[in-house]
Amino acid sequence: MRKSRNAPLLFFILIISIQLISVLGFGVFKNKDLTKNPINISNMDFLSFNPSKDIFSNDIGTTSVRNTEVSVFDDSIRNFLKILPKSSHSNQKNIKIIILFEESTSKAKRLELVSSLFENYKIISNYDLIPGTYIEVNPYELLSKESILEGINDINKIYKSKILESPYIREDSLQLNALDKDSYTNWWIEAVGAENLPYDGSGVRVAVVDTGIYNHPGLNIVANQNFVFNESDTNYNDDVGHGT
Repeated sequence: MRKSRNAPLLFFILIISIQLISVLGFGVFKNKDLTKNPINISNMDFLSFNPSKDIFSNDIGTTSVRNTEVSVFDDSIRNFLKILPKSSHSNQKNIKIIILFEESTSKAKRLELVSSLFENYKIISNYDLIPGTYIEVNPYELLSKESILEGINDINKIYKSKILESPYIREDSLQLNALDKDSYTNWWIEAVGAENLPYDGSGVRVAVVDTGIYNHPGLNIVANQNFVFNESDTNYNDDVGHGT
């Protein structure tokens, strides 16, 4: 009689089954009284579990300014506050900041919040186009109110005011970097042979978008990417003065 090709496979399955039955049978035998002492999960406090505390906790102290991506302070103001002299009696001048609120926060509510938060401050502008308020404030008072600011839902972000200078204007003198139009010819047009192409631009619309549009209410920026070498991938703001 011809042997079946499946005989070795059937024998292997039989051996594995015997082993599993012995293991599972032992497990059932050991746990046959589970019904007498059922596990009551209703008394287990799942809400008390804090991953950041229970898993990632350590004994390393943190600085007064939280180094976190979800901080209400942007990077520039957070870094400024980190190097602030510890003594509040230093000759540190007030700084100018822009508090960006949620879109639903009214102009009156913005002023009310600023007034309730700070004592030594000056309102510079309460904007219409963006939900922001431009103020001058004492940096030590700002630092002392960090935990309060972090808990206010109406506040989106706080930015340190920066003055951007054109690289072609130094020491308030255009003569130092006078632009000679002969020195800035459109050499790249000839370099790529564009002048020989059968196009004159008819019917083509060109739009130049400045970096100041990212908070414009009429333009919905849902994502951004910076492709400039050696700069942050997520920061697309222009810091060198050319604007576009």
